[in-house]
Amino acid sequence: MQGIRTKQQEVFSEINKMKIDICVLTETKKKGKGTETVGEYIHIFSGVNKETRAKRGVSVAIHKRLKNNIKSWDEIDEQIITVEIHKNHRQMIIIGVYAPSDDADPLTKDMFFNKQTHIISDIKHDKELFLLGDFNSRTGTETNSPVVGQYGERSTTNDNGLRLRGMCESLNLKIMNGFFPHRDIHKFT
Repeated sequence: MQGIRTKQQEVFSEINKMKIDICVLTETKKKGKGTETVGEYIHIFSGVNKETRAKRGVSVAIHKRLKNNIKSWDEIDEQIITVEIHKNHRQMIIIGVYAPSDDADPLTKDMFFNKQTHIISDIKHDKELFLLGDFNSRTGTETNSPVVGQYGERSTTNDNGLRLRGMCESLNLKIMNGFFPHRDIHKFT
């Protein structure tokens, strides 16, 4: 998404039409950190400082009916945000991410994936983790992998994809869009 400012009502209207309860939005280019109500949603956002030119940005849209289930959130930076939700005796952590592009310099990518790994490592194991967003990754497919499944995107794995796979392997996570058949448009991370 190329910035949310001019399309905010349209985006949230579409999310509502699709009956989506929780949605991570990336490349919002929204400045600052905070919450706002947009239509039927609570919008928790994290972007660059207000004095900085608009870029990047990540947010989580949560339907109002889940308002009382939101326990906490942390706007870490313009690329990572976390939200804790308790519902039906389940404790869930949503981590919304907007990864650097695959052509970003290796140090930038190292810093991003290291920060993400530390955040995930600090989450208690009794909580369900959902890592959502734009990873700018091509993770490929494998038949016998504990991380990616046979139904993922059938393209060459890129550097971000290798980094994501490595992180998931070290943390015992799965990239779920490859474990079930999907239309091609739903196979990309």
